[in-house]
Amino acid sequence: MAFKRLILLTSVAVALAADKDKPTIEINPAASYPFHQTSQGVTIAAVPYDTADLAKSAFGKLNPNEKGILPMLVVVDNPTGSVIRLDRLKVEYVAPGGVRVLSTPAQDLRYLRGAKEPKMTPGPVGGIHV
Repeated sequence: MAFKRLILLTSVAVALAADKDKPTIEINPAASYPFHQTSQGVTIAAVPYDTADLAKSAFGKLNPNEKGILPMLVVVDNPTGSVIRLDRLKVEYVAPGGVRVLSTPAQDLRYLRGAKEPKMTPGPVGGIHV
């Protein structure tokens, strides 16, 4: 019985320690972010996670920037009471210098690195002589 309690207490301690290190994202009103735009009462803000510190705050040890991915936090405030559709929203990141980066659908992220090269042994295969 004492052994079961020890395991339970250990697992609770591990779970609490894991939550402490878990990254969290704090969401503020859209108008409070430096990059925001208001149109017809709806405010949209975008926050690029383009530095290692910002990426660490949201993703922990994983830094998507190292994999060529620029994560964006998009916050929409709609106090108008009217419904807005976002399924046809076109998102575009314009970097300094006017360089435009289109958004990548989540289902396409796995293809960003391209196909893996097959492992081949250079030269002729041993044992065959002509």
